[in-house]
Amino acid sequence: MDDALCAPYRELMRFAHDIGALLVSYHPLQRTGDAALSYDEKVEYNDTCGQRAVVYADEWKITAAFDNMPPNGGWSRIDALYEIVSRINS
Repeated sequence: MDDALCAPYRELMRFAHDIGALLVSYHPLQRTGDAALSYDEKVEYNDTCGQRAVVYADEWKITAAFDNMPPNGGWSRIDALYEIVSRINS
């Protein structure tokens, strides 16, 4: 996966560090408009970028939380969130 796709997570953690935040909550990638992203593609993106977000957060001693966005279709389901969190292994 292209590192540029996960760059916003690094910037989020950097910004949190700069302002002295101890916790950052971020939302999963969502399908926007008529973008053709499959469920598996969204899982892969959230898995890869979530793992990188944890590394970035660890660099600056920040707790990162993967948040859901109810009501938001599949990503409001707790099983979908658990799938990502278990893949991130954090």
